[in-house]
Amino acid sequence: MSVLGQIKLYVLSLMFLFFLVMLISMDTNPCKLNEGCEPLSLLDYINANWLPCFMAFMIGICELIRREFEYKLSGNTSDTLRVLESKSESYEHLTFLATYIIPFVGFNFDSFPRLLAYLSLIVIIGMIFIRTGMYYANPTLALFGYKLYRITLADQNNHYEGITALAKDDINQGNNVYYQFISKTVCFVRKVKE
Repeated sequence: MSVLGQIKLYVLSLMFLFFLVMLISMDTNPCKLNEGCEPLSLLDYINANWLPCFMAFMIGICELIRREFEYKLSGNTSDTLRVLESKSESYEHLTFLATYIIPFVGFNFDSFPRLLAYLSLIVIIGMIFIRTGMYYANPTLALFGYKLYRITLADQNNHYEGITALAKDDINQGNNVYYQFISKTVCFVRKVKE
């Protein structure tokens, strides 16, 4: 998978964060009662809620990335491999969520310097996420039904050991699967219906 593809999957993994920041930073009453404000226009609400509006925009971008990912994986392949070993690793989704997303909930989004610091932190986490090849540990994909497995695959000509597999199906030892590698050590698999 290209670096751009990995960046897209990282952005997709932040969908929960975007949603939480949108909720936390929303100002439903930008004109405080004691200030004696005039009736507010839609533009006043948008100006007071620029961050939640931007977060809603980013959620839309995440949905486009998710649909693009689903489309790329929907291509069928006639090649199949047999699963020799299979171990669920879906806990990785929760690890990423608990380590990188939930701590942001307690942050204050009222000052611009803090927002820049948070953005810098998100970029640094993203760089680590991509350099370590952890783009597959994506809580948003888990929400949409993807599971993580550590599997060994083989056929008469090939043997792939310690592969991380993304699948919507339950993958067990002995299953035959269609496969599509998205990097050297990560692939998408779909169980062959018997």
